[in-house]
Amino acid sequence: MLFQIMLDGHQLNFTLTTLINIDNDKIFFFVQIMGGGSILLEKRNPRGKWFILKGALSDERLKQSICDKLDNTSFATLYQNVLPMDEFKFEF
Repeated sequence: MLFQIMLDGHQLNFTLTTLINIDNDKIFFFVQIMGGGSILLEKRNPRGKWFILKGALSDERLKQSICDKLDNTSFATLYQNVLPMDEFKFEF
């Protein structure tokens, strides 16, 4: 899925891939930022904090903007195309 966010008056695009770990039913979100950078996110409970498990972003505001966008996206949209984590190739 392609998403757009605004940061400091600039439009940034990122793709989101929703992944599931079949062994423990955990859901993860792989974010690939257009122009560079990727992170693997996990949210441990619905109202909880987002955690970066892999990758890094140079700007904490960028991470917060991405997390806010995901928080404001419907459950159905985020989970419409879930892939098994063990079949997904990560590129950081």
